[in-house]
Amino acid sequence: MSPDGGLRGPGADMNDCIFCRIVRGQIPAERIFENDRILAILDINPVAPGHALVLVKPHHEQVTDLPPDLLAEWSACSQEIARGS
Repeated sequence: MSPDGGLRGPGADMNDCIFCRIVRGQIPAERIFENDRILAILDINPVAPGHALVLVKPHHEQVTDLPPDLLAEWSACSQEIARGS
């Protein structure tokens, strides 16, 4: 997440967003979880072993833009991955 709370970077649109390109399979990533709305990948420059990024598949620039149901699903998924579940 960018310092201003953006998930995809300030001003990014879904065509040039690096995370959208990963979701579409245009950029390779080590996928550790995936469903129809969430994708979790291992970070290519991990700070610690198992460092993962949990992405929502639909492009959203700000966390505050996420619909409540998607935010809840993203948060629950992030928690499960952090626990190693």
